[in-house]
Amino acid sequence: MSDTQRQGERASAPHRLDSDQLGSDRLNAHPLIARRWLLLAGITAAGLAAGPARAATDLIATLVATGQAGVGTLEAATGEVLLERAAAGAPAAAGTALLPGDSIRTGKGARAVLLLGAATRLRLGADARLRIDRFEAGEGGAFTLVEGALLYERIVRGAQPEVTVTAPFGSVIVRGTRFFIGRIDGAYGVLVLRGSARVSAGGGTVTLEPGEGTEVFPAEIGPEPPRPWSEARMRHALALVE
Repeated sequence: MSDTQRQGERASAPHRLDSDQLGSDRLNAHPLIARRWLLLAGITAAGLAAGPARAATDLIATLVATGQAGVGTLEAATGEVLLERAAAGAPAAAGTALLPGDSIRTGKGARAVLLLGAATRLRLGADARLRIDRFEAGEGGAFTLVEGALLYERIVRGAQPEVTVTAPFGSVIVRGTRFFIGRIDGAYGVLVLRGSARVSAGGGTVTLEPGEGTEVFPAEIGPEPPRPWSEARMRHALALVE
């Protein structure tokens, strides 16, 4: 084949783009998406214990598909774990991107760990359902615990943003780095391990300090007075989510 023929074939051959170039062109064509992608890159850079490549792919795919920046990922899932989004539900695996408004539901014997931003971790026990109403890294958030048990943890010390959890019995407003909410021994219990919390139910409100807990029985009855929880009771509560 002559040099002239080879040049003609190269000129007439269709131009092919690999997947990386396609993704780059799509982001460059949408500056807003590009800026949000940079935010998500910071979340992904924090690293996930399970499936970091899958997490990065899901975050970017979710952003491009919805135009919404994800607030975090499902860090770990054991047993039956479902993601509910826009009235649809599907099985969720470690690395699944999470958006405001998403709900995570766990089945019998299941566990789920949500990593929001780079420093907030939420652990869900079995038969639980949690909705992410709002979350901004460093600015706090709002969640609805529909059922089950939740352990909230922040790995950053110092001044803490306010977090609100709406629960079946009322609400909990927390400024802390570790607290538990869940049904235990026939009542809903709230335990503060680090920080402080205001628990409101049935027209009453109590304030909890580190090591203190309260119980809430029927919704029309306010929370019990704060009291220190024994080591055995603390271990019992944490075993529900770990």
